[in-house]
Amino acid sequence: MQQQAIDLIVAHGTAGAPLMLFDELNIPIITYIEFPSFKQHGWDEKYPPPKEKQLRDKNFEMLSYFNALKSQLVITPSLYVKAMFPIELQSKVVVQMEGFNFASNKCKELPPHFERQKGTTYIGFAARDLSSAKGFEQFIKITQRITALRDNVQFVVIGSTQLLYSYEQHFLLDKYGQDTKISFADYILGTTGINRKNYIFTGMLDYATYGSTIKMVDLFLYPVQFSSASWGLIELMGRGKIVVVMSPK
Repeated sequence: MQQQAIDLIVAHGTAGAPLMLFDELNIPIITYIEFPSFKQHGWDEKYPPPKEKQLRDKNFEMLSYFNALKSQLVITPSLYVKAMFPIELQSKVVVQMEGFNFASNKCKELPPHFERQKGTTYIGFAARDLSSAKGFEQFIKITQRITALRDNVQFVVIGSTQLLYSYEQHFLLDKYGQDTKISFADYILGTTGINRKNYIFTGMLDYATYGSTIKMVDLFLYPVQFSSASWGLIELMGRGKIVVVMSPK
């Protein structure tokens, strides 16, 4: 059997556990860190993580800093993330966006989730989940102002009600009890009193349906709230869509 030496190790900062390799191997290690902690990443003060998760987040933050200290190099997806690290460690951090090759952005497309109606403007929201962190609550507030001015608008909302990167579900459990089935999207729609006939909720789409569906949308509103790189924003622009980016700050 032919053997070949390992010249370089590239590891995910948490899932790849490079800390187990530091000082054990005489091989350079490059660590990928999406963001060093939720505290640095940011969370909505209305829906903070519970105390035990804030404690766990401190461990996450210290692990990220340790990875930067011990790795030969750290890769992050944006300058925004690099700035989350202490200034003493930033010389070890480089920025490399991942996963997009717009020159060959061709994939199979299935029929779109909805059909356009003549005379209607379609404004979209697209994110991995319908969370405050992704700007869903801000989007709904903005659409309320738009519908007060125009009656020929439909809002296309793409994203899962299952939350990944934020803590709104803990707020809902405290408010409604541990057995609640209410999602954060349900909560926002119920408390804002919107007319649901103005909205098309697609849920999480497979990639082929997603590609054809966003073609049906005239423009996207993208409330930038808490993120590390906003991959969804970059893909929409890479596909040639009109995107209006807004910051609540």
